[in-house]
Amino acid sequence: MTKLKETLKGPSGQKILIASLILMLVVSFFVIAGKRKKVTLAYDGRIDILTTNKSTVKGLIEAQNIVLDKEDKISHSLDSNLEKDMKISIKRAVPIKVEEAGKLKEIKTTATTVSDMLKEEKLSISALDKINPGVTAKIQPNMKINITRVTEKLEANSETIPYTIKKQDDKSLSPGTTKVVKEGANGRREIVFKSVYENGKLISKQKIEEKIVVKPVNKLIASGPKKVVLTASRGGLDFTYKSIMTMTATAYSQAPYDPTGGGSITASGTKVIRNPKGISTVAVDPRVIPLGTKVYVEGYGMAIASDTGGAIKGNKIDLYFNPGSEYERWGKKTVKVYIIK
Repeated sequence: MTKLKETLKGPSGQKILIASLILMLVVSFFVIAGKRKKVTLAYDGRIDILTTNKSTVKGLIEAQNIVLDKEDKISHSLDSNLEKDMKISIKRAVPIKVEEAGKLKEIKTTATTVSDMLKEEKLSISALDKINPGVTAKIQPNMKINITRVTEKLEANSETIPYTIKKQDDKSLSPGTTKVVKEGANGRREIVFKSVYENGKLISKQKIEEKIVVKPVNKLIASGPKKVVLTASRGGLDFTYKSIMTMTATAYSQAPYDPTGGGSITASGTKVIRNPKGISTVAVDPRVIPLGTKVYVEGYGMAIASDTGGAIKGNKIDLYFNPGSEYERWGKKTVKVYIIK
């Protein structure tokens, strides 16, 4: 060791020392140069070719003062080792708005197309759903994408089918009467609709099927012969009648004015009355016109068949008059008698 120190102190020793230093510098240069790498970095619309001694992608990014958002994408993991001629690219996420079924949200995406964005956000689209712009559209900063959720449902409604009433003639029944032969029953139909909803709101409803589940049973009614309704108008008086009889009409009044007349009480127990503008009293043969029947006597007016008489037999009618000229003028006439309904 002592000899080495003495040797280095001499002229030759100094030459050796300088040569050693030079050798160390050369070795260090080649070691450092061996660690430097040339890489390509593409970001924010630019492409930089860099020579660096950084060992990782993260080191390179930090050395370039590049700040990454969590949504940004880089071609290599930040922990990846840098390699010679490595090409690294950074894709910036852009803000967009997505309205799905009426709910708006703002996101940042690095997707190239709408289709890519849907996959990135795990948004599934059915064949019925509507999306605007379409899935092939390019993503642009601040663009808005509308997703309309469309569903179709088959819905069944039940409706009542009312029964109908059928009528048939039955001559065995009395005129104007009816009889239920068979009761009716309502049926039921089922109608299937296809309903289309957009974002839960009904947009259209189309009938696609209709079927009768229960057939209606018609009600059957038997009817007797038709009842003829006859009307007449006499002296400004309208009435409905069921038959007309041609009768011999005589006049009677109270005794002693009418020697053949009776008292003031009829065979029905009512008081005799003559009221040209109302209801008067007439005597009939009850076998021809039942007592209590309302009649209209041509030239006399309305009356009730409430009295009888010994000479009133068959097709005769006796008209009550108050004592006086009306009674005296009547005499005996052939008249039409309307049997009121």
